[in-house]
Amino acid sequence: MFKLKAKTQRVVLPILADLHSGSKKSLLKSGQWQLADGYWVTTKLQQKLWAQFTECIAVVARKRKGKKLVVVNNGDAIENVHHHSTEVITADVHEHERMHIETVDCFLRGTGFDANAGDELYYVGGTPVHDGEGYTNAERVAADFAAVPYQESIRGSKRDAVRVWPMLRLNINGTLIEIAHQGPGVGTRTHTKGNTIRSMVKSTYYERLAAGTPMPDVFVWSHRHEYHREVVSIGNRDFLAFTTPAFKAPDRFFYKVMANRCTHVGLLILEIDEQGAVSYECPLLQGVGQVPIVKI
Repeated sequence: MFKLKAKTQRVVLPILADLHSGSKKSLLKSGQWQLADGYWVTTKLQQKLWAQFTECIAVVARKRKGKKLVVVNNGDAIENVHHHSTEVITADVHEHERMHIETVDCFLRGTGFDANAGDELYYVGGTPVHDGEGYTNAERVAADFAAVPYQESIRGSKRDAVRVWPMLRLNINGTLIEIAHQGPGVGTRTHTKGNTIRSMVKSTYYERLAAGTPMPDVFVWSHRHEYHREVVSIGNRDFLAFTTPAFKAPDRFFYKVMANRCTHVGLLILEIDEQGAVSYECPLLQGVGQVPIVKI
């Protein structure tokens, strides 16, 4: 489990999630991309997503001054080729990885990330259709950034380390934060948004109590492309639970499974002070990329 050194310090913890690099509906740095099999010019939608991304970078850069920065990429780093989708920029998944690396590099440079000064980058595995079976695609991009390894190589080689975590448990200044790509979903109706999340937190509490294992103070889940926050009170303790936004607009597959839903584009940013108190901010862009209304 990650744990800060004895001397406590404020930590800024941005959760990059569901970038889906390589999709025509995901963010991409504006301009023309030279590909192995042609070229791609970013669309107006992608430029809009990139503008939101740069706004989020500016927020993190402002918040992290004088603080430790811990960046977590919480799954579905690339789009990959799946479900016979025709909404990928190219069928070459290595190009998807290159787009992801360029995107995250812009984030790290823009926020002043400095591994030599103690900043850390983690990768958490997402769904196999996106991150690859065994997280093979995610492993390649995580290795490119020398992300904090989940398992060191048994041969002592940094190149052979396993860098993608199945989930992440961070103890930051005494506050336990559990981060996983998949978890309970947000309710499909406004008045049921938090039902499943609250039930999961309560169930986890009693399971951990019976097992004698630590109960997280904060839960973070992604995958649903929708931001939601719940405060769950059990006894005299309050627990925070979040689902994160994505950096991808709805595609045809999304409309097939959740046609009535509205995705959220943005970034969940947690800040943990020296006493372990948690504050949060989530710059959001809502309703982007929806099917247009036809007037007859």
